Amino acid sequence: MTGLPLFTVLWHIGCGLLAGALAGAVHFRLLELNVRLFLSGRAGVALLLQLTRLAATVAVLVVLARLGAWAVVAGGVGVVLARQRALHQSWSKSR
Repeated sequence: MTGLPLFTVLWHIGCGLLAGALAGAVHFRLLELNVRLFLSGRAGVALLLQLTRLAATVAVLVVLARLGAWAVVAGGVGVVLARQRALHQSWSKSR
């Protein structure tokens, strides 16, 4: 451990959670569009969106990793929370 001050650690966790949740929300919203594109036969556009979506999410996590372990772990938690929300919304729509 590098002995970071508590405020710095909390700041990294907060930034990581927020960035991960936002990146995850965009990621999973675009996943819905991605599925529609594949189903409509627009595979080229869908593949381009797929690559862009994944690259953007990875880029956010890489930036968080440069802040430190606390930030990237919190970012991963944010993505998982966004995934849970997207699944819940999707499940609620299908009922």
